[in-house]
Amino acid sequence: MAFAERFDAPVIVDNNTRLAALAEAISGADSVADLVYVRLSDGVGGGLVVGGQLVTGSSGLAGELGHVSVEPAGRPCRCGKRGCLETVASVPGILAACWEFGLRLENLDDLADAVRRAHPVVDRVLREAAGALGRVVGAATMMLNPAKVVIGGEITRLAPVLVEQVAATLAAEIFPTASAGPVVAAARLSDDDGAIGALAAVFHSSPLLARYPETADVKGRSDAPDSATEGAAHVRP
Repeated sequence: MAFAERFDAPVIVDNNTRLAALAEAISGADSVADLVYVRLSDGVGGGLVVGGQLVTGSSGLAGELGHVSVEPAGRPCRCGKRGCLETVASVPGILAACWEFGLRLENLDDLADAVRRAHPVVDRVLREAAGALGRVVGAATMMLNPAKVVIGGEITRLAPVLVEQVAATLAAEIFPTASAGPVVAAARLSDDDGAIGALAAVFHSSPLLARYPETADVKGRSDAPDSATEGAAHVRP
C-alpha cells in the first residue's frame, strides 16, 4: 500500500464507521460486549460488536445498515438500489425530504435553526427518518440482541428527537415479552471517533480486539460506497 511504503509502517485497513463502533464500545467505565452502532452523516454507516468481537464479515461489509431497503419505490441510492435507509435517514436525505414538503434547508445549520423553532415540517421529517432507522435497528436487535444501540453523527446532537424516536420505534419492534430492550443513546464521542477506534485497533488496547488482525502484512479489502480506510496513524474519510 502507498501508506505503508511512504512511512515504512504496517497498516490495517478497515471501515471508518466500524472503528467508530469500536471506540463507542470501549469508551466509558466498562466495555460493551454487544453493540449496534449507526452513524448518520452524508451516508448511513454501521458497525457491530457481537459477543465481545468487532465484526467485519466475510468481505468486510458487516454493519452496512444504510443499504437496507426501507422504501422499495423510494429515491435512488448511490449503491444502485432504490429506497435504502441512506436515502431517508442520511443528512442529504433528510434535507431533501424537507424540500419536498416546501421547507428549503441548505445545510445542518439551517436544520438546527428549524429544530430550535420547532418547525412542524422538520419534526415530521426527522421522526419519519428515525422511524425507518428504528425499524432497521429493530431487525438487527432481534437477530443480535445487543445491550446498547448508539446513534452517531453531528445531526444527532442538533436534533435529539432522532434518538428519542429510534428508542420509541425500537421498543415497539422487539419482543413484547422481553424484560428489557437495549439502551439507545447518542454517541458519546465526536465525529473523530473512528480515529480513536483505529488507534485501539493498532495497539490492541481492548479485549474486543482479541481476534482482530495484527498490524503486519494486512491486505486491504473492498468496502461499501460510504466506507473509509484507516492505517497505523492514518485516517482518510
